[in-house]
Parts: sequence; structure tokens; C-alpha cells
Amino acid sequence: MASIVVDTDVFIYINKRHSWAERFIPYLQDRLPVLCFVTVGELYRIALRNNWGPERVKGLEENIRRNYVVAPFTADITRRWAEVSVHCQRAGRKIPENDAWIAATALEQDCPLLTNNRRHFENVPGLVLLPDDFP
Repeated sequence: MASIVVDTDVFIYINKRHSWAERFIPYLQDRLPVLCFVTVGELYRIALRNNWGPERVKGLEENIRRNYVVAPFTADITRRWAEVSVHCQRAGRKIPENDAWIAATALEQDCPLLTNNRRHFENVPGLVLLPDDFP
């Protein structure tokens, strides 16, 4: 089964059953959804910032455990992160650090990235972005 890295924003839309989730769900069919370890950190930050209780945090953790594979921190991903960051900076389009980690994860997994923030990633060489029809 082919993998697909899911950006934080898409995870949130799907998790909240937001109306925008409908746009992304078809891309997950017959694919193994992968989260970057940084995405998990971003989700915990949201939970802390919004004072989620233990049960809601437990629900988040169960959702991740049941429905996603979390790509771990590796030396190869750190090298990719550096390449992505420097390339974007030199091209005059600095990429946010967490987005560089997510892009590096997709590149290292050799799979597309499902995102609603296409402009954050469009200057990353070799990165396939989905949906491909987003402006």
C-alpha cells in the first residue's frame, strides 16, 4: 500500500469533521496515512494551548494510533530537513521550520504530501503535493 504524508491542517480538518475534510478524504483511500513526528507535537501544542482535558487528549492519541503511522525522527530526515530549509531560503522563499520537517518526511518516505497549505511547500524540489488542483 502506498503511503501519503498528511499535513497538520488536513489532520485537523478530518479530526474535527470540518466541511473541508471532504476534499481530502478521497486522497486517503487505499493509502497508508503518515504523520511527521512534528505534526504530533503541533497537535499536543494545540491541546495544551486550548486546555484540553485528559479524555480529549486520550481520544487524540487513540485516533493517531488507530489511523496513522507516525514517521520517527531519523538522521536521514534531519539531512533532508537541512536541504529543504537551505534550498527554500536560497530561493528567497523561506519555509517555516515545522513545514520543512513535514516536507522532509514526505521526501524521505518517497510519497506525496496532502496539504491545504500548498504555498508553504511549492518551492520544495521533488515534493509531490496533493491535491494537485489547489491554487
